[in-house]
Parts: sequence; structure tokens; C-alpha cells
Amino acid sequence: MKILSINGSPRGHSSNTNKMIIEILKGAEEKGAETEKILLSELDIKHCSGCFCCWMNKNNKCIINDDMEELIEKYTQSDVVIYGTPLFMDNVSSILKAFIDRCIAIVCPYMEKDPKGEYRHVKSSSFRIPKFVVVSNAAFPENSQFQVVSHYFKRLARSMHTEVIAEIYRGQGLLLALPKHADDRYIIDNYKKLLYRVGKEIVENFVINEKTQIEIDKSLISYEKYINSIEDYWQKVLGN
Repeated sequence: MKILSINGSPRGHSSNTNKMIIEILKGAEEKGAETEKILLSELDIKHCSGCFCCWMNKNNKCIINDDMEELIEKYTQSDVVIYGTPLFMDNVSSILKAFIDRCIAIVCPYMEKDPKGEYRHVKSSSFRIPKFVVVSNAAFPENSQFQVVSHYFKRLARSMHTEVIAEIYRGQGLLLALPKHADDRYIIDNYKKLLYRVGKEIVENFVINEKTQIEIDKSLISYEKYINSIEDYWQKVLGN
């Protein structure tokens, strides 16, 4: 199995998104998966111009000269793609959205009705589309904050004739940056073990065990304790 992770955090290596993806990939590698980690913050991915030349050019080649051509090749050779993003204004980051928009090059321009009678693009006969895993974190405490992200990727998977096989959302995401000597660090260490398990289960079954999903969705600490710690931090930073 080939797993490609696409990290859309502007913070790249130091991002909390990266911390989550690393543990998932470790578990996947333990089960024999071939993995590759892409940091969009380190690449040149320009915005789609909406010219549709990719639908008319040979091999669906985009007229924009940047790093996207190589990424498309890696993407279509993968069995699973992990979309990683922090929650920005209730949705995915802008650099991840730019990447996704450019994937229109591998979408067939013709349309058809889906089983529910709603139109979508016809399944491409030229490109293989991987299954989706969504990984996201937010400073907000609740996992309900990810409703837009969840809906977006399910719609995207529908349009591209694939499926979302796992969703890993982490409210209280700021805790992922706790230093190793912090009193509550054990909470993050235990959470990392769950992410590792997620990676193994994706390779084994193309799905996460129900028990694992319940555990991965649990709050790390109480909402009250978390919010109080954030307020204390900003009061110190802002001098209030």
C-alpha cells in the first residue's frame, strides 16, 4: 500500500498537523505501507486560473509551471492520501485548498447523475484516485468545530469517485505542542499511541476500528481547564 500525506499547514515541520501525521505514518509503516510526507508550505503551488486548459492539453497537463505536476503523479500513484490541515476560519487552509483546486486537472469534464440523482463529473478513465483520510486540529475545544471540513471532504470524495475512509479531528489542538517536561505531557503521549494505532488499522482494513474512533474523538482534558489555560496564556502575552 502507498500512502501519501499532504500537509497543508503553513507551519510545515513545526505544525501540530505534522505531529499528528507523523504518528499515523509510523503505524502505517509498521504494517508495511510505503509512505511519503509532503509539506505544501515548502512547495510552489499556484492558484488555479480556471482556464480549463488541463482538460484540452495532452496528458491533462496544466499550463502553470510549478511543483504541481510532480505532486499529481505521486497523488495518482497512491492508494491512500492523507489530507492534513489546521482549522482556518472553519475550513481547510488556503494552501491545501489551492492544491485541491489544481486537482481539477485529473477530473473528467463530462457529467453524469450519481445514484441519488445529483450531477457530478464522470469517473476518470485516465487517473486513479486514492481513498481519503482527513486529519485536522483546531485551537477550539470541541470536535464539532470540524463540521465544514468533514462535509467538504465527503463532497470532494463523491465528486472524485472515491471515499473518505477515516476522519481524525483534534479539538484542543494546542495541547499537541506541550513541551516534554509539561505535567500533562502524558496525555499527548497517550494520544500519539492512538494515532499510531490509526495508521496500522488503515493499512490492515482501510478503515478505523469503532473502538479506536471513539477513543481518538475523546477530549484530552475538560473544556473548562483548556479554555482557562488559553485565557491565561493570552493575558500574559497581551499584558492584560
